[in-house]
Parts: sequence; C-alpha cells; structure tokens
Amino acid sequence: MFNNKGWYLQPMLGPAIGLSIMTLLSFIKVVQSFVFLRFLSLSVVLHYLIQMVSVHRIAFWAVGSFYLYIHALSFIGFLPSNLVLLLFMLFVAKKLDRYWGLVACATAVAIVVIFRVVIGLWMDDVWLYGLLPDSVADFCNMYL
Repeated sequence: MFNNKGWYLQPMLGPAIGLSIMTLLSFIKVVQSFVFLRFLSLSVVLHYLIQMVSVHRIAFWAVGSFYLYIHALSFIGFLPSNLVLLLFMLFVAKKLDRYWGLVACATAVAIVVIFRVVIGLWMDDVWLYGLLPDSVADFCNMYL
C-alpha cells in the first residue's frame, strides 16, 4: 500500500483529500436540508424524490455501470471491462450501432495501449485469465 516515499507523495493522497472535502461539504448540505424537511409533509418529499430520480435516471445508470466496471476489472480484465462499459454507455445513449460499436472497440484498445504501454499501469492477475493455459494467461494479464 505504501512505498518508501513519504505519506504526502502517495498516489492516493490527492483523491483522498478531494473526497474528504467533498464528503464534509455534502454532509453540511444534508444537515441543512434536514432542517427544512420538518416543514414539509411526507407526500411532498416522496413526490420530490421520485421526480428527481426520474429526471436523473441516466446519471444513476452511469454511476451504477461505473461501479460495476470498477469491480469487474479484477474479474474479467481491463480491455473487456472497458469495452463492456463503453458499449453499455452507447446503449443507454441510444447510439449503439455498427459505427459507434467500432469506435467503442477502437477506443477501448486505445485506452488499454495508453494505460498499459504509455503510462505503464499494471494490475494484479485477473481471475478469468487464470482459467486459461499459463502462456495465454500470462499474455492476457500483460496486454489485456
């Protein structure tokens, strides 16, 4: 988890600070909204929540699919996870056809090349590739 550098040079520090500040400010907003909830009836609050969920349904689909994408990385690998996420986003946006499917495949390959080769981001071995023969599993873990 930590390397020989100081705690302030850890890659997780920036996102941790940002998420901590965002969590604190969100908590303050939630507390402020609870103050006003006592003046509203339950039916008004439920109607408002149902309306907000229906208005922001695409955002909820995006959050859910990205959550599944993050957890699928360790099971099916980097390239298949990216491809599934991109194709699902195209499906949700009603843009999934042959042209955009090919663009999504090219984009997934480009993402893998950028992160694996250019940046040098490597992850642990993938569960799915462990079912393959050793030489194929090593290749897939290195490049997919």
